[in-house]
Amino acid sequence: GYTVWVLEGAGQGGSERAATPRDLGHVTDFEGDIQGLATLIKTVVRPKPDRPVQVIAAGTAALTALAASERGVVIKRLILSAPKELSTGQGGASAAAARLGLRALRARGEKGWSRPDPATPFTRRQTIALGWAVANPDLRMGGPSTGWVIARRELRAVVLKPDARAAIKAPTV
Repeated sequence: GYTVWVLEGAGQGGSERAATPRDLGHVTDFEGDIQGLATLIKTVVRPKPDRPVQVIAAGTAALTALAASERGVVIKRLILSAPKELSTGQGGASAAAARLGLRALRARGEKGWSRPDPATPFTRRQTIALGWAVANPDLRMGGPSTGWVIARRELRAVVLKPDARAAIKAPTV
């Protein structure tokens, strides 16, 4: 009895990537993702009272879903599946790169995409995602850009403030 919609973040999941190399995840902010979720719900899903919206946000999309809920996007339930926080590019290196206009460079310590070692044990979810990436080069993510890391850090600082979290009306798991 569910209708399922999938929305990938900008520059993810086969959507056109503005940055090179092609496996680089790059955004300057997450406003497009937050507004994209709000627009998807309002204009495409068009929820009815008897069929409320329940959002499952996996991995790094957790903060985007929280931000949308904080801003008043009507969500009945919010499920954060394997929320992922990256520690990439912490410290002064990211800020220095940003000041020099180098936000589209791969974040410090990140490597490009490489074919997974078949001997490595992966969860079922990881195996499915990796299989898609092996089959489709557009799905290969080799890590975030410095700009993505900075934007993520800025979003996290806003979304996780106690007053912002208090604005979330949906039960959150």
